[in-house]
Amino acid sequence: GVSYNFLDIIKSKTKLLRATHKDNIVSFDSGFKLYILKDTVSYVLAVKYIDDSTIEKIRYSINGVILNHIIDSKNNYMVIRTSESNRKEIVFDDKKIITTKKPILLRAIEKPNKKNTMFVSNPNIGVIDKKTFRNREGIQNICALGFKTNLQDKPVVYYINEDDLDSTKIVLEMINELIRPKYNKTMFYCHNLSGYDIVFILKILCTHNENSDDKYNIKTILRNDKIIQLTISKVVKPKVENPNVENSKVVNPKVEKPKVEKSFIIRDSYAILPQSLSSLGRNFEVDVLKSIFPYKFSTQDNLLYIGETPINPITGD
Repeated sequence: GVSYNFLDIIKSKTKLLRATHKDNIVSFDSGFKLYILKDTVSYVLAVKYIDDSTIEKIRYSINGVILNHIIDSKNNYMVIRTSESNRKEIVFDDKKIITTKKPILLRAIEKPNKKNTMFVSNPNIGVIDKKTFRNREGIQNICALGFKTNLQDKPVVYYINEDDLDSTKIVLEMINELIRPKYNKTMFYCHNLSGYDIVFILKILCTHNENSDDKYNIKTILRNDKIIQLTISKVVKPKVENPNVENSKVVNPKVEKPKVEKSFIIRDSYAILPQSLSSLGRNFEVDVLKSIFPYKFSTQDNLLYIGETPINPITGD
């Protein structure tokens, strides 16, 4: 076999490593075995079996710089891979990735200085909201939803059809609108997305995907098992341009353009503004504050009600 003194390489580059790579491991106990692996780029792999179900792997460049450091732990039929380099955790089942967890660092938002407050509108921010009603079986469904961006003077609102009371139609109608190119730079926020709204959106999307070939791609980011970001995308096939015909001759042949994936993102604004909408309105001194919505009054029998707000908007009496 080939003798390879990897520690000598590390020691010969001590000054460089200490200056730019403080996380380097420059000594190994007797449990480690070192391997040199030749690929497109050769590297050195340090391996240690911690116990029967746990193995530690450290990968170095030929110059002795650490590339990644992972620990694999077997749990029944699954393998949990923890990356020490970027604090990332990946769960495998039969070589397929089941879940991925990575810390999300959010910068705290300071309370505004009321004396010197100046708000600058971000043209690439949009908001989404919905309202629900309780049907006769006691199940909540969406009766109205909409969004607002700086591209419109007024919000775009979708209302449920009173003939079929089908929430799916208006949710998919709004999603199809938002995946248009005009919104591809817009980041949409929905307050308390992870605590309420996400249940309705995901159920409708998953049910649609199970029963249709025209599927949506769904990607989520979780924090503490709660979905704080939802990316919805769809592969759209552009229209085929018809050929131009002059004197029975094709001037421009029929051209079929490649498929394009279009998407948009919804984030939970509660993750960065952890207060109720009414409290946020008071703290930021907005002109119109959130009122109390009569949740219990919003039922299937009262869905088309026109009249005064109930005396007690909370109980609906």
